[in-house]
Amino acid sequence: MLDRSRQATLAVSALVLVAGLPAAAQEVSGGFEGTEVTITPGNVCAFPVRSQWNPDDRYVLVLLSQAEVDVQTVVQHADPELYVRNGDVKEDDLISLYVSEDDSVRMVATKREGMVQFIDDTDMTLRAEITRDGADGIAGRVWTDGPVASASGSYAVDLSFSTPVTRPPAGETLGEGGGEPGAALTALIEGFRDGDWGRVSAALPESYLEEIGCFAIDPEGMTDERALDCAADDLPFWITETDHEILGVAGGEDRGDSAVVEMRVANPNGMKVFHLVTLDRAATGWVYKTFDFGGLVN
Repeated sequence: MLDRSRQATLAVSALVLVAGLPAAAQEVSGGFEGTEVTITPGNVCAFPVRSQWNPDDRYVLVLLSQAEVDVQTVVQHADPELYVRNGDVKEDDLISLYVSEDDSVRMVATKREGMVQFIDDTDMTLRAEITRDGADGIAGRVWTDGPVASASGSYAVDLSFSTPVTRPPAGETLGEGGGEPGAALTALIEGFRDGDWGRVSAALPESYLEEIGCFAIDPEGMTDERALDCAADDLPFWITETDHEILGVAGGEDRGDSAVVEMRVANPNGMKVFHLVTLDRAATGWVYKTFDFGGLVN
């Protein structure tokens, strides 16, 4: 655990950091100590994320890790948090701080071995002081006043950070329906439901057919019905299966050569979810690229 002298030292350095450094400086100090877990991050970055429980809730995720993060690449993706966790920091013990618009903070400290997590927030025992440099930087200190008991064991935290907030390239906001990218995605879905291979193929990139083996095996004998079945093998089931109710595109962003749209779907069990779908701009129009599960819709 953090002893009192070390806590005092970290507290002083934290106050100096928050008060004396500009929010865009990239610094991290202090750490997390729990039962058989010590996390002392050496790198920090921050980027905006969406809540998996409500697509309308937005946070700045301050990610503290040992590995350096290529955050400029991370924010190009529809779900930057999922992308970075599956890549740059896949093997790291992490401290994730979700900072809301009112500067309340939720902390998730993760020990990769055994996937042990310690969760706290400022409505519980976590304390936080956050300062911002407009939309471009964020700094702060998060700490507990002493050891905290939890289901994963006791822990204490006292850390400070300062970092730029890296945001995706500015794009054109797409309203309900998602504009042309949303229309292309809707056409792809309706094409499967109507059994219309022409509409489906128009919303897929040319390379898509080359990358799926069943198209290459017998291209001359490929009927529209077989083509639909073949294409469905490599697409998410909520696009190709009619038991998923499509609620529509809630919005999105046109980033020039690509776009991200938010498709809302009701699963067969009635659960409402949202998916973040990336489309590319091709010579023939917008075509499907990939998707990430966004979360639940309240």
